[in-house]
Amino acid sequence: MGNKKSTVVKGFVWSLSEKLLIQIVAFIVGIILARKLGPQAYGVVAMVSVIITIITVVTNLYTGTYLMRKKEIDSVDLNTHFYFCLTVNFVCYLVLFFIAPLIANFYAIPEITNLLRVMGVIFISSSFSGVKLILVVRNYEYKKLFFASLFGTVVAGVVGIALAYAGFGPWALVAQHCLDEVIDTIILWIVIKWRPRLEFSFKKLKEMAKFGLPLWLFGILDSLSTRLQSLIIGKKYSSEDLAYYNKGESFPVMIETNATSSLNNVLLRRISEEQDNKERVKELLNKITKICLYIAFPAMIGLAAVSTNVILVLLGKDWLSSVIFMQIFCIALAFKPLEMTSDVSIKAVGKSKMFFVFGVIKKSLFLISVIVCVPIGVEAIAIGFAIASFLAALVSILANRIIFKLSIFKQLSNMLIPLAISIPMFAFVYRIGEQTSLPVWVTLIIQVISGVFIYLFGLFAVDSSTVLQIKKIIKSFKKGKAKQ
Repeated sequence: MGNKKSTVVKGFVWSLSEKLLIQIVAFIVGIILARKLGPQAYGVVAMVSVIITIITVVTNLYTGTYLMRKKEIDSVDLNTHFYFCLTVNFVCYLVLFFIAPLIANFYAIPEITNLLRVMGVIFISSSFSGVKLILVVRNYEYKKLFFASLFGTVVAGVVGIALAYAGFGPWALVAQHCLDEVIDTIILWIVIKWRPRLEFSFKKLKEMAKFGLPLWLFGILDSLSTRLQSLIIGKKYSSEDLAYYNKGESFPVMIETNATSSLNNVLLRRISEEQDNKERVKELLNKITKICLYIAFPAMIGLAAVSTNVILVLLGKDWLSSVIFMQIFCIALAFKPLEMTSDVSIKAVGKSKMFFVFGVIKKSLFLISVIVCVPIGVEAIAIGFAIASFLAALVSILANRIIFKLSIFKQLSNMLIPLAISIPMFAFVYRIGEQTSLPVWVTLIIQVISGVFIYLFGLFAVDSSTVLQIKKIIKSFKKGKAKQ
């Protein structure tokens, strides 16, 4: 048990490190592009990114997720997955190549055609890295993924920044994204010693499809419910409005993604190993959700408090219209751990049909919010998203009660302490920003330091046991690393 725990913690830390690195470089390139291009031109990049994201979901048929959670896999499983994904991704790229002009005409922005065609190359590249990532997750080899991503991200980031300074505009972001994907794939191909063979089984593909189909349908619904807003804003309002909306969303999403996406694969594999032990699964789910909430609440609420100064320091006055969207999305994503850990756990125990049912309920809330709020305005769309996010978290709590028999009271109580500490922290930090006449960047530093100190002091005073749990996880990682 000790070795497994150490392996999981190390896997999480290496995975988190990899995500942080990618986000930091993308963040730097994004800031440069935002300052160079301004809101109107940056909105074009946002449109392309949204379209690519939706098509990516269509190509993700969750056969990889099935193999990550399957107790035993063989060469035929991996080769079936490889050739199936390669075929699907190639077909999707061809479709994207030919419909790109139609999308450009729809938005009346001609340059979208070539941007989409070039960005779509990542579909082909991802086909060759899919099996490698499955093996990384199954064997907890996140250290290899970290170093592969390190080289690719640094090189792609340097190229992206150079192109931005050279005046290539949105092509800088496209080049950075594509080059990062291709380099990562090449390095993973070298360090993970798996090679495809001429093996394929329709029987095994049918097994994968049986598991993956509900997840795939949910993925499409999820993508539409969370990205439909951007598509509509870009068409109904303006690329400038879309730029403010997406930039305000990007900061809290970056923080949330660094934590939740790193936990996703690690938690999926860990609970898959314990799926026959219901009490252990329930214990893992509750513990990890609690820790995530203790991180998410102060991070999101704290970011909302300093949002004005963050925009001023990083993007400048031209982007101040993004502040309201950043604050709204911070509130929405504070509850995201409840949904994320529930979704991962349901998939890990093989309840894909239940995952689909509860997923449809949650994503229907987002679709309804879009339908109701689109005629009102862009800010109303963001508020509708926040309300739907809170209701989706409540649905996840109900799902945990039904599937894992996890007490609703216990789940709600996990939120009380971090929320009770974060609210006065917000008031104090926000007040500093309103009353201080120091330079903006100095005020921002004071706000961040004050917020961290207030939250940690409150946490130690009220619930030191959770702090000790987090410290034990860090120590177990260090011990495991020392033994290597």
